[in-house]
Amino acid sequence: SKFLSASTTQPEKPSAAQPTAQPDRRVLYMTAISFQGSIFNEAHRLSKKMEGELAQEMIALDLEGETVFAGFNSSYRAISFCKNLITDIERKSPQTKYKVGLHVGPVVVRQLEDKKTMTGTHTEILKGIFALATPGTIYASEPFAASLVLDSGSYSFIHTGAVQLNEPLGAQNLYRVDWVASKI
Repeated sequence: SKFLSASTTQPEKPSAAQPTAQPDRRVLYMTAISFQGSIFNEAHRLSKKMEGELAQEMIALDLEGETVFAGFNSSYRAISFCKNLITDIERKSPQTKYKVGLHVGPVVVRQLEDKKTMTGTHTEILKGIFALATPGTIYASEPFAASLVLDSGSYSFIHTGAVQLNEPLGAQNLYRVDWVASKI
């Protein structure tokens, strides 16, 4: 039978024009978190440690300057990561201030050397939200805040209004998120 016979032609090798791997497209719950002062090296170390512990839940981790960008498969895991990182840093340096941006949306995840990065319009929205956060605050987009409402006993939400991000990103309704109880 021709279906069982061995092929006499060599397998086609990919050319430079053919992609060898497709980017990983996912909807992720994203965080951007930074700490004031020289503690960011410790934040990077702790983030890498948590990446190993959360291998199934943390889909992307990118340490960019003083900022930790991470993507998760649930809003609960994303906010837990922030809470745990903030708690660990505050134990080492109680006066350190943090700021956090949270957003959810479709992104492209790419493996680049030893990190997985997130790209796309929604990562730009996350960066815009993060830029608006002031030290000691957590700002979330409306879709991210809505996903946390299911665990409303742990968080309070204060609508801060619609904020115009960069022109192509449009306006986003933002919420300040505060921890109410230590359930995480």
